[in-house]
Amino acid sequence: MQEYNIIGDIAGNYLTLQNLLKKMPKDAIPFSVGDMVDRGPRSKEVLYFFKENGVAVLGNHDHMMLDRCRTNEKYQDYIWFWNGGTKTVHSFFPDQEFGDSGLNEYDFLDKIPEDILDWIASLPLYKELDPNANGLKGFVSHAPKRPDWDLSLCCDLKGEGRRWSHIEETIIWYRGRTRRMKDYYQIFGHNSHWGLERQVDKEGEYGICIDTSSKNILTGMHWPSMEIYQ
Repeated sequence: MQEYNIIGDIAGNYLTLQNLLKKMPKDAIPFSVGDMVDRGPRSKEVLYFFKENGVAVLGNHDHMMLDRCRTNEKYQDYIWFWNGGTKTVHSFFPDQEFGDSGLNEYDFLDKIPEDILDWIASLPLYKELDPNANGLKGFVSHAPKRPDWDLSLCCDLKGEGRRWSHIEETIIWYRGRTRRMKDYYQIFGHNSHWGLERQVDKEGEYGICIDTSSKNILTGMHWPSMEIYQ
């Protein structure tokens, strides 16, 4: 069975990521639940680390970055920068003096390396993992699955012909509560206001939120042991 070190929202904090991985099982593959970028100082390093050494699913911040650098169709022009995107641009151009030189972050969007944008564009929206000791398969996504939508609808980021807020209900943006998925244990981030929160119903535990970024803590879960590291 393949083992994974599943890491919550990193938000550009590469050094914290490395310190966390030192505590986790060495033979497990690093696995990001998305939101690798923004707010922290080293988004570039985080992206290249997972591109070269691990796996990831797409997060909403990663999606905002891709959209702003490529199509600029899904979000308003400023929304990525308002949510920490300026720090991501700075991480790719650390020697550039923004503002004083008469240049700003918008002038560098077409200079973000294409190999990174191609990789982000290739990321899946979820990944299934081998069963744990309880017989539940892992289901890793950035946000929890909206329980009253089927999976294909939750993964429809284009939302053509749907209401404008459709994307906010998808598996990279949904902030509502989820429910048990038959035969699966859900592992997700995105909801930092929940923090480290186990999802439990009358049948027991069926999932966990591992986004503790609002507390300036990075959390990881080893699969399949389900041990938590911070």
